[in-house]
Amino acid sequence: MSPDGKKFATVTDNNIVYIWNAENGMLLNTWDPHLSLTEDFFFVDNSSLLFRSYNHDRLICIDAETLEEKWSYSYSAGDLAISRDRSKAAVIGSDLIILDTATGKPLKEISLSSLCPDRLYAYGNHIAFDESGSHVYFSINSDTVVKVDLEQMAAESFYQATYGFVTDIVAGPGERLAVLSYDLDAVKGYALDVFDETGSIICSMTSDSPVESPSFNPFNDDQLIYTSQNNLVILSISEGNPYLCMHSRSVTDYHILENNIISTAYDGVLRFWNMDGTEMFRIEYTHPLESLDFSPGQLFLTHGSETLIVRAHENSHALMFEGHSALIEKLVYLKDSNRLVTSANDGELILWDLAKQEALKTAYANTRPNSIHAVDQGSKILLLTDDWESKLLLYDAATLDLFGSITVDSLTELVLSPDGKFACLFGMREGRIIDTGSLETVMELPVDNVSEVLFFNDSSKAVLKNDRGICILDIPSQAIVKEKPATTEDPTGLCLSHDNSILACISNGKVLLMDANTLEEKVTIDHYGSIPKAVFFDPRDKTLFIAFNDLSVGRFSTADGSLIGMLDKKVAELKEIVFSEERNIYITIGESASFLGSKEAYIWKYDTNKAIGRVPGLHLADLESGRVFTVSYDMFQVLPVFDTRMLLDEAERQLKGRILTSMEKQRLFIVE
Repeated sequence: MSPDGKKFATVTDNNIVYIWNAENGMLLNTWDPHLSLTEDFFFVDNSSLLFRSYNHDRLICIDAETLEEKWSYSYSAGDLAISRDRSKAAVIGSDLIILDTATGKPLKEISLSSLCPDRLYAYGNHIAFDESGSHVYFSINSDTVVKVDLEQMAAESFYQATYGFVTDIVAGPGERLAVLSYDLDAVKGYALDVFDETGSIICSMTSDSPVESPSFNPFNDDQLIYTSQNNLVILSISEGNPYLCMHSRSVTDYHILENNIISTAYDGVLRFWNMDGTEMFRIEYTHPLESLDFSPGQLFLTHGSETLIVRAHENSHALMFEGHSALIEKLVYLKDSNRLVTSANDGELILWDLAKQEALKTAYANTRPNSIHAVDQGSKILLLTDDWESKLLLYDAATLDLFGSITVDSLTELVLSPDGKFACLFGMREGRIIDTGSLETVMELPVDNVSEVLFFNDSSKAVLKNDRGICILDIPSQAIVKEKPATTEDPTGLCLSHDNSILACISNGKVLLMDANTLEEKVTIDHYGSIPKAVFFDPRDKTLFIAFNDLSVGRFSTADGSLIGMLDKKVAELKEIVFSEERNIYITIGESASFLGSKEAYIWKYDTNKAIGRVPGLHLADLESGRVFTVSYDMFQVLPVFDTRMLLDEAERQLKGRILTSMEKQRLFIVE
């Protein structure tokens, strides 16, 4: 980030520098240095960028607006540090050199052999300025840390770490110094030592896990922050007491605020922590988060090949609910009553009144719910548990009182009919249709080993798929009325058109469209080079969306199978598409292939197939009511779905008649 927070720079792995407008995300400039760059690059003022080449022998400062080189400096290989006010740069190798960052001119220069005349060989690395910029610290020959007075250009103090190989140093307030060291032969081979202004150790600890990226808390002199494997650690220096912030994957970066810490990790989760190590809340993304930077009111995250600008916007229409003690996994919306039921991974169920914004009732399934459904016209909740002996539980949707339960096979799956009247339970040892209002068995399935089930809209028929092929079951007569044997490959990914006239399936790397009653093949769609994974009909059954193994999604005509167009963004593990013809949009809901359970949802223009929005953490979309429901660990949020015109109207209403400026529209990513 530039000091004024108006620009930021990113460097890609092919050494191209991108310079961006931090207010609206627009690209300002790109620069190809034709050099390999290190991760050390800085804004030394609002328009000057300082880089270090990969082989550590050259510093380059460019003008971020004109891309002209302001200065460069060649030196013997070593490490680099920038003073807190960004006015000075220090490089260390066989010499200590202090540079003016505005001009690149050396201000001070001294050989390490003259600083440490008792050493036959002297080489420095891991350099840091103190807070005032009047002293620098560096490790010499990787075994001792030296403090140098820049006015006198003389060694002032020497620090001996616990182990003989220093891996990092960081200077803190009150002339405190943290030193990380390593010993391959030690049982706990990683050490952290904190020294006071006299050079005495005031805190020392060892670990069998790497200790990395230390930082003193600028708001609390007694705290040191560092990372260790999957943990962010908040260390009380005086007590020697570490508070662990637990992550599921390695921590990649963090930023310290006055009362909390923000961290990123390879699991793609942005987390906010209290200073006692408790998690406040999180935002989930679908790719690893590699780094972050912060300026007041906004965060900047590197996210795969993208940089995300994250801002907190007040939204009077957004509703936040909290009350669960564990991770929320399932949600079911009771449309007519304006209520919602959520379930957590510990079996806790909560009934919410969305209008009153309060929890009405809590119940416990005593095990993790596998799926949850609204049945009997929304008056009951049907829940399938996930356990070695699964149960089907039926609750009153108004009170969460338990109506009844039945035991089912632990490998059972459940598919609900569109009207909620029937549920089909099927698996390796289970195959029956039940009445959802009473849990009574309507019929046993007449075929074995069923793996996919689709109900017709009026619940008169069901499509069953097993290892022998596809068949049509007439529910009133409980008889198979049509069969289509499997060919060389079992059909998968069954999908019925909304009018129940077309059955789509995937077979032998192709998509087949069949008459849903006769199972006669009508159209074959073969998109060469890609393997279909899932299919979805649009509301009018005119086109078919096909998700492929390379995460691309195509839209094809159901009449002749011709390609209409490809979506302009890849979608991970597409599971569902929700449509709103009235708003001319649809939402794709996917699940990240890298991080199971992490949702990826995009909003698209229906007529152009262009992505116009992203909804992180989406778990449920009900476009009939114009709402989407997102989850962040133990909290969920209810958000309205606005189109651009509605956004502009709402913004102008909140501005009390003042019209948004063009810059304000850019910052809100509004395109008229």
